[in-house]
Amino acid sequence: ADFGARISAYPQAAGRRPDPERPGVVVEAIPGPTKTFTPDSLPVWLVELGGGRNVAADAKPSAPGLIIADYGPERLLSKAKEVDIYISQSGPMNRASLKQVKDRRIYKTVKAFKNGQVHKMSEDILARPTPSLLKGLEEIAELTGLKLDGQAAAAPVASVPTEEAASASSPPDEELRVKLPPSE
Repeated sequence: ADFGARISAYPQAAGRRPDPERPGVVVEAIPGPTKTFTPDSLPVWLVELGGGRNVAADAKPSAPGLIIADYGPERLLSKAKEVDIYISQSGPMNRASLKQVKDRRIYKTVKAFKNGQVHKMSEDILARPTPSLLKGLEEIAELTGLKLDGQAAAAPVASVPTEEAASASSPPDEELRVKLPPSE
């Protein structure tokens, strides 16, 4: 099936999950100081379509036209109890290993860190406007437990591509400047 046909089941499934039941998700674009994605970015669209709730909905672009937003530790820690899933993007702008992300002592009180729900995802499946976004959507749906057509999502993702694999397949970037088209 093509991209549009495969993705079409997600809006209805995500729409069946009331906002309070959606797991809170933070997607880290760049570490130290932490930067996340703005609400109109592809990664946040995938989070919401995959059944999650963007905890960093208040993120504002670092500069006009960018989808990257400063989201320092104090902001993240103020929402520590809301963060059920923490996804750190892998790629040229974020080379931190999963162990390095999990070992950030400053975030030890963040719910996702306490509960072992810290994950790495390649920017190729998270932030590049290509059909590979479907793989990112599927992985996010697995993490959030989104059910499609009465079926439970697969077991949580055990592993995702390493940052070495992600950077090997990713061309160098400036800052991400991809914007979603306006909602219908």
